[in-house]
Amino acid sequence: MSKAVCMPDTFWDGVGRELAAELEPLFYVNQTNVMEAAVKILTAEAIKANRSMIPQKPVLCELHRSATLFLLSDAGSYRSINVAVFRPDGSMQHQPPVRDDVESLMADFFGQLMGMWDDSDPISIASFVLWRINWVHPFQNGNGRTARAFSYLCLCIKFGFWLPGDPTVVDLITADRAPYEAALAELDRSYADKNLDLTPMTTYLGSLLERQLRPFMSAEANAPTTVGE
Repeated sequence: MSKAVCMPDTFWDGVGRELAAELEPLFYVNQTNVMEAAVKILTAEAIKANRSMIPQKPVLCELHRSATLFLLSDAGSYRSINVAVFRPDGSMQHQPPVRDDVESLMADFFGQLMGMWDDSDPISIASFVLWRINWVHPFQNGNGRTARAFSYLCLCIKFGFWLPGDPTVVDLITADRAPYEAALAELDRSYADKNLDLTPMTTYLGSLLERQLRPFMSAEANAPTTVGE
């Protein structure tokens, strides 16, 4: 078994760290555009086919590729090495599964997603997706940004349209990571106890979605009422 490689957010094997810092904001926009396009395509196809269109591995990998193009040599592909995630102080934050288990775990993930899709609400779907991709850590790096993008994509598809509002849930998570990481840690603990509880994440994401949509809800509440003749 190969030794696990520490993967801080600043580790990229495609370009140098300084150039990567300049490129990352560009790829954030790139990934957002791909995400919006995928939502519009899949929702249109769902209407045409009159059935659910659940995003699969190609969509996930494209979101990763669009966010890490030129930054990683294997952008858009599952990792071929073992990795570990460490805190800034050097302590272990998360030990993802070994590389040989990634493919089967992600196949299980998509199977679970398909099984819960029709009977689960949008926030629960997004919460499960966000936690599970982070837990498996299927890519060499860029897992967090890909998990957030895929989670938000699923959220929008479940609602049936690209959600309005700025900043988005993804933007709000990125701006303040502490509550996000705390929610992930709580789900990790409940999963380790063999009793996965999505509540910490559903509560957290629900509050962020409310912040994103608040201006639109306020506008609707203040809209004049027309009385029919």
